Amino acid sequence: MLHPLGVEPRALFDQPEDALFVVPCKGGAIDDLIIGNLEHGAVSLHAHALAIVGCDSPEMRVALGAARARIAMREEPLPQPAAEGVERLVPALLRVLGVAAPGCDEAELVEIAVEECVREACDEVLRASPLLAELVRRGKLAVLRLAYAQSSGLRRV
Repeated sequence: MLHPLGVEPRALFDQPEDALFVVPCKGGAIDDLIIGNLEHGAVSLHAHALAIVGCDSPEMRVALGAARARIAMREEPLPQPAAEGVERLVPALLRVLGVAAPGCDEAELVEIAVEECVREACDEVLRASPLLAELVRRGKLAVLRLAYAQSSGLRRV
C-alpha cells in the first residue's frame, strides 16, 4: 500500500484473514525493509500476486501543491513531519502536471496523480528487487497496479 487506505485490505479484496500478506508503505517509501518483506511474501509464502494500491491522501494533496509551486518556480517549505513522504511524490506529480489537460479539475488531477504514483512504485519495486523482477518475467508473480477511492472502490491502473 502506498498510503493508509481507510479500509482493511482484507475487506477491500474480500479475502479471509490468512489469505493476504500486507506490507504497508506510507508515503510511497520503498526501502530495503519493504523490498525484503515483498520478497518474503513471494518466495517463502508462495504469493502469486503483488498488489500495489494507491489512494488519495492528505500527503498526496500536499505533494500536488508542492509540485505546482515548483512549476511556478517557487520553493515553498513542505509541512513537517510529512516533508519526506511528500518530497518522494513530487517527481511523479511534476510529470502529471506536465501532461494534464489545462481544464482538468482537482479531483481528476488527484486521480491521475494517484495512478502515476502507483506506476512509479511498481517500477521502483521491480528495479530494487531483481528477485521479484525475475519472478514476474517467468510468470510466477503477477503485479497488480490498483487505485482505491472511497467513493468508487478499487480499480486497475
